[in-house]
Amino acid sequence: MFVPIRLFAIPSSLTFGIDEEFERLSDFVSGSDIDVPIPAILTPLPGTPLHRKMAPRITNTDLDYYTFTNAVVPTRMAEKQFYSTYATMLKGFLSKLH
Repeated sequence: MFVPIRLFAIPSSLTFGIDEEFERLSDFVSGSDIDVPIPAILTPLPGTPLHRKMAPRITNTDLDYYTFTNAVVPTRMAEKQFYSTYATMLKGFLSKLH
């Protein structure tokens, strides 16, 4: 009997906007074969077209926060709820790793 063995994992960096797409992203990851989902918060890096487009909305210009895990523009959710929801989603993604 042949038993297939996976010799590699499928990682994916998934960038989502700051408009609370948590549920949609979680549903996508749940329905996919992504082994290592790495969620990143949309971060308009200085010097890029995205930064120029979003410049009027940027409220945090301290580059120490441009880590793809911090929102540097306002979110629709209250800040505490946004980061709590993000942390819950991240824990769920990481729980797939054994």
